Order: sequence, then structure tokens, then C-alpha cells
Amino acid sequence: ANTGRGWETWQQPAGQFATYYMQESDQHGYVPTFVFYEICLTNGPHPSDYCGGHNVEQDTANLASASAMNAYFGNWVLMLQKIRAYGKPVLVIVEPDLWGFLQNAANGTDNAASVPASVATSGFADAAGFPNNAQGFAWALLHMRDKYAPNAILTLHASTWASGNDIATSTDAGLDVAGMAHREATFLDSAGLVGNPAGVSTWDLISSDVADFDSAQPNGRSWWDRYNRTFPNFARYLTFIGDISQQTHRRVVMWQVPVGNQ
Repeated sequence: ANTGRGWETWQQPAGQFATYYMQESDQHGYVPTFVFYEICLTNGPHPSDYCGGHNVEQDTANLASASAMNAYFGNWVLMLQKIRAYGKPVLVIVEPDLWGFLQNAANGTDNAASVPASVATSGFADAAGFPNNAQGFAWALLHMRDKYAPNAILTLHASTWASGNDIATSTDAGLDVAGMAHREATFLDSAGLVGNPAGVSTWDLISSDVADFDSAQPNGRSWWDRYNRTFPNFARYLTFIGDISQQTHRRVVMWQVPVGNQ
């Protein structure tokens, strides 16, 4: 948001790119799916080119910036308005990896309410009254969905590394998979799955980029063992994400699966 280069500027009127994408998806019989992924690259306390993907410093700095969040909420509402006008179900994966970094920033509390954010203080009208922390940020996003686009299906993202270890890369046979899943589910619950204010919906689904590292990427990232004998492998990931699904009482959208994955 507020960079002059975001998706809202690609075609006119503002946000028309999203409309065209939904219309073309519908022509092919697809449920349109967006990844709303812009908190890190929004202009805030650091230059926007500081972010190479997501990182905890940029994410938390922007989340705590009133001006950055005012612009961010404006983009969120624009997207929702386009979805409402489309009129059919639209899936939105909301800020993948942000929630993992926020769990890291919670310093062991596994509670989104412990991470500062500019929500009511952003000055954005639809965010008024929500607490100035990451929990309030999640509630505000959900409230705006309820107001502008009830046909939007929203996912809360579960990163494989949010609790400190990484189920996708660890070769440790003694990894506490159940403990990792429990900690992450506890954090996700605090970020808009349970305890929401009256009248504010909850996230519909959990999302997970299931095999991002199972595509022979460089920098030491290795393939998962297709035979599930050594680690990392799919069987252990499935235990992890299955535990999160059971504890959060949400089904999981698996995405970012490489072509050829077995």
C-alpha cells in the first residue's frame, strides 16, 4: 500500500486488476483466489525496498505505524469492495508468513494480543474501537470482511517454522511435532479464531504452503524424502498440520505445492 506501485494501480479504475482476475477465473470455472500479501512492502518506518519477502523487523514496524496501517486498511477495503461486486465466493489467503513472524515477536507468549499494532490509532474509521495489537488487527480485518464482502472466504496462515523449529527443513528425528503444533494453534486461536468480539466473524480456514521447500530450491534447501523414512518428509508434515487443523477446528487449504510433488 501507499507505494504507487501496488496491485490497485495496475489497471484503472483503482483495483480493476482484481475485478478482471475474478471475471477470468469465473470464465474457466475456478473459485478466484488471491494472496493478499502487502504488509511488508507497504511504506512505513523503513524504506519499502527494505523487505525481501517478509521479515519480522519490517512486518512489526509497519504493523505499529499509524500511517502505514491507514493505507493498508484502505487497500484491504478496496479489495473487499471488488469481491463484493463480483458476488460469488472468493478465497483470500491473508498475509502468509506474517502470522508466523508475529508469533516469533510474541516472545514465547503465543498470544497475538502481546504484539503491538496500530489499529484504532491508525485513524481508519472501520478499525475504530479495536485494540492496538495484532489480535485487534485480525479482528479489524474480519470486521471489514463482514461489512464489505461476506462472500470472501478468508484463511489464516500457518507457517511451518512459526514456533521456532521448522517442520519443513528439520532433519531432527526427535522434533517435538505435537508441541510445535500446539503452540502454533494456540497463537492462531488468539489471532481471530476464538474469543472474537460480538458481531465479528472468525477465519474460515487455515492455509499452509505445504511443500515450499520440496522443489529443489537453492541455499541448502533439500527435497523431502518421498519414502517417508528420513526427515524432512510429508508424513511428519501431515501430522503437524493435522494437529493444527484439529486444535483450531478448521480445514486447511494447502497451496504452493510444486509441480511434480508426490
